[in-house]
Amino acid sequence: MDQLPRLYTEDEAAAYLGITPATLARLRRLGSIRHLAIAKRRYRYQAEHLIEYLAKVTDPPQPKPDVEQLVHLSGPVTRRRGRPPGSKNKRARLL
Repeated sequence: MDQLPRLYTEDEAAAYLGITPATLARLRRLGSIRHLAIAKRRYRYQAEHLIEYLAKVTDPPQPKPDVEQLVHLSGPVTRRRGRPPGSKNKRARLL
């Protein structure tokens, strides 16, 4: 005989995901996480639902860009000193 899957309460599911129960309720209302409605205003979550949500929101690690590529893309670094251009003669332009 097949065993029924364990159902997690909102408090248990929120603790597993590391979020508050209020945030989990908001995600449920937005349709961001699957759930089971077992009664009016009573919801449960299967481990499959929680794992699926974590996989959806967790980004795979991105490879770090090469430092030489960053310097090439941004160009040379220059330091500006003083006021921004055009701010010195502001009074003269108003008169």
